[in-house]
Formats: sequence, C-alpha cells, structure tokens
Amino acid sequence: MRQEIEQAHAGSLQRLALQEQAAQSRLLASAKATGVAQSDLQRVQGMQAENYQRQRQQLAERYSPVKTQLRHERDASRELNALWAARLLSEQD
Repeated sequence: MRQEIEQAHAGSLQRLALQEQAAQSRLLASAKATGVAQSDLQRVQGMQAENYQRQRQQLAERYSPVKTQLRHERDASRELNALWAARLLSEQD
C-alpha cells in the first residue's frame, strides 16, 4: 500500500528508483525461495541494473536533446574504432 502511494506521487526518476527497488526485492525473494546459485543471481542483478540505467538515460535524453546527440556520436565513434581495429575499414574509406 505504501509503495502504491509513493509511486502515485513520485516523479519519473523517483518512480524508476521505486520500480528498481521492488524488482530487486522480488528477485531476491525468488532467488531465496528457489535456491538459485549466487553467480546466476549476480548476473541477473547486473542485467537489471543495466536496464534501469538505460531507462534513466532515456529519461534524461527526453529533456536534453544534446545528450541524445552526444550519445549517438559516442556510439558511432566506438563502432568506427572497432572497425578500424578489426581492419575492416581504413582511414581512406
């Protein structure tokens, strides 16, 4: 009940934090009940953290188009560097 009230009155960023906490609690309860290996639990926790970080980034980008452009440029730069490192692309191309 408390979580529902908090979520109803929370801003977007706060709502993401509350959802992340709830997902983490459900994951830990489920892992404890089923006896999942610690390594598997950590892997899933990492995936969840990446997902929520991506959602926070998307939220920030909604309010700052400059951040979106910078992220796209960083991604393109990484891809070009990977292509150059793999010798699939030269500087002449």
